[in-house]
Amino acid sequence: MALAFGFLPVLLFLVCLFMLDSFKLVRTFWLVICLGWGMLAALLSYFANQGFANAFDLDFLMLSRYIAPVSEELIKGLIVFFLISRKKAGFMIDAAIYGFAAGTGFALAENSWYYWQLGSGFDVILAIVRGFGTALMHGGTTAIFAILYTKGMQRSTKAWLPILLGFGTAALIHSLFNHF
Repeated sequence: MALAFGFLPVLLFLVCLFMLDSFKLVRTFWLVICLGWGMLAALLSYFANQGFANAFDLDFLMLSRYIAPVSEELIKGLIVFFLISRKKAGFMIDAAIYGFAAGTGFALAENSWYYWQLGSGFDVILAIVRGFGTALMHGGTTAIFAILYTKGMQRSTKAWLPILLGFGTAALIHSLFNHF
């Protein structure tokens, strides 16, 4: 029961975004790929974050507030970068939906890991906080990266500028979230 609260809010929001896509340009195939990438990104981020923690002897607060937001947003955002650069997401809303899907996959994997690690300690309150808070944050930050990246690409001739703006904003929001 508790796990449903960790999964359903972000999944329902993703379904709503997909259904509200009035032009129906978001392809189910790529949406599923983004979900899968998000899950893989959670695993890759876990190993990257553990590597940073071990290499630089970082405590949990330093890791979760400053290192994890950067590594996680970078890895989650790679699928968005790929889709936009391959012209699979031409409009800002399409990119945002794909970004939210990648963040959703990440959140589903992360919440599953917490559930597996904590067992009965993963109670309804924690599931609600993770489902309505952390999970939506993961989806939202990757969607924000997608929005800023696509909008920036329309306005700038320098490709690196929108990437840095989108990535920096997503990592900053993620870091601020982790401070609480």
